Amino acid sequence: MLHDVARQHLPVVFGVDRAGLVGEDGDTHQGIYDIAFLRTIPDIVICQPKDSPEAQDLLYSAFCNEDPCFIRYPRGSALHQRKEKLEKIETGTWTSFDEGKPEQIVITYGPEVDRVREKARINGMGLRVVNARFFKPVDRTMLREIFAAGLPVTVFETDVSQGGLSSAIRDELAGQDGPVPAFHVIGLPDAFIPHGSVRTLRREEGISLEDLFDWLESRRGAQS
Repeated sequence: MLHDVARQHLPVVFGVDRAGLVGEDGDTHQGIYDIAFLRTIPDIVICQPKDSPEAQDLLYSAFCNEDPCFIRYPRGSALHQRKEKLEKIETGTWTSFDEGKPEQIVITYGPEVDRVREKARINGMGLRVVNARFFKPVDRTMLREIFAAGLPVTVFETDVSQGGLSSAIRDELAGQDGPVPAFHVIGLPDAFIPHGSVRTLRREEGISLEDLFDWLESRRGAQS
């Protein structure tokens, strides 16, 4: 990847299978470290779609560009309908969705985007959910908008935090003028994760949706 593709800046598209926790595949197959080590390679793109339509657009976009690109996708299946017209996504751009009147902001990626949105609706919680579909490069414009909103920010990542999305955000913020804004991180520790079902491991490691919303509810109470 480093010498044969990135150093020569060849337009190769990599599919990164089994991204995130993989459960019964075993502890040797946990796909939670790739963001961290890929981010050290210059001039590449790392991304992950939130669903099938976005996956089709990201794949199309990757082949339209000349940058080496890594597209992550988790183990399992997803609802799929072939798009009649593919859309080119600008590299490094995020999207956001408001559920009710936002009281807090959650930055996440992959299938967690829609899961967080749905749970916010069920819980009647005002939330802005950011789809951080690019890990490298990150969306500098949206990051400025996020922290200018003055709302509590939580980064919810289902991979190791060290070198992951929260690290990418800190690195970007550190390069801007002024102090680095504070935000909370929910993610996996700098450790090897054992074998187990995805649901069990997420609860044990504190990265389940319940853990996220317990934290959000505690912040909600602290604000009122």
